Amino acid sequence: MSRLLKHTKVEFVKTPRLYQAADRVLYNAVRFLCPQAKAISFRYIFKRLYFIDRVAKRLHEENFDGVIIENHASLLLTLKKHRNYKKYSGKFFYHVHNEQKHLYRCERVLRKVRRICAVSQYIADYIKENYPGLRDDQISVWRNCIDLERFGESDSKEDLLQLRKELGLGDTDAIVLFAGRLSPEKGVKELLKAFGQVKFQSARLVIAGGCFFGDKSVASSYETEIKALARQLGDKVIFTGYIDYKKMTLVYQIADIVVLPSLWNEPAGLTVMEALACGRPLITTRSGGIPENANEECAVILDRDTRLIDRMAAAIDELFTDRIRRDAMAQEAKLVSKDWSIQKYYDAFLQIAEIAGPFHRG
Repeated sequence: MSRLLKHTKVEFVKTPRLYQAADRVLYNAVRFLCPQAKAISFRYIFKRLYFIDRVAKRLHEENFDGVIIENHASLLLTLKKHRNYKKYSGKFFYHVHNEQKHLYRCERVLRKVRRICAVSQYIADYIKENYPGLRDDQISVWRNCIDLERFGESDSKEDLLQLRKELGLGDTDAIVLFAGRLSPEKGVKELLKAFGQVKFQSARLVIAGGCFFGDKSVASSYETEIKALARQLGDKVIFTGYIDYKKMTLVYQIADIVVLPSLWNEPAGLTVMEALACGRPLITTRSGGIPENANEECAVILDRDTRLIDRMAAAIDELFTDRIRRDAMAQEAKLVSKDWSIQKYYDAFLQIAEIAGPFHRG
């Protein structure tokens, strides 16, 4: 992919094998010695520390016009080391995708930021509330967008039929789709429980995704749990495993309904946007930044309360028995998503850069 960028130089930081081995040892030790711990948090610690050290050194030795820190607050340590934050004061951006609960003692670094770019108003408000020392002009919303040329157009009927055949889906099957990581905060277990209550006879549930972005070295007790729950529903549930991103547009298009029942405060879920761009009726939750992209006309938005499972099951049945409503939701989904283009995303970046100064040359 980097070879396609004609006006950009891309450098990769390759992790030495020793660090990779240390990560595997630590991860497996945590899994077996502390099964109650969230082992995935320990999967790439040494790799991250090596990356931070190498990048911090590079920032110290060279003079860049600007720096963008991507999401994980530990990466602010690249600016803390060698006191790089003084050198790049007012010249670095922090692109925040999630709630940042820990700054790794980088509060002083953060105060030197030129602009925090939050993926949703929800995340911007979270930053303002939790880190009050920042000025208003240091926080902006830089909303996610998607490739509408990929997700906004239909694939060939032959490709869609082939995928249905590969997944063992019949011509008359009504498809409910979940797409995303198989982790507790995504609500997969609750969806399976709800699907067990669905009365629509031809409904089948396709669960597309893995527990950690296709990394087969990462195991998950949660994945084992939900697959055991799915077995109780027989062949009504299909797990695709990790699917290459290039194929995801096909996966959305075989769905009649997409259900994304996030239990956490979803910052600005791309799967929500992709489903809507594909013109799919959506069932989701009132969480985080989701309502900033999905409205009540293109989505059934459920509260995350004790009745979530029952309401999810009822919503699936209601949409399957009301074709007119599904069609109206699909049309609204296309309208809502029509401006989520890569060009708009880039233009928003340029606007932020022009205000901030260091990247824009005119």
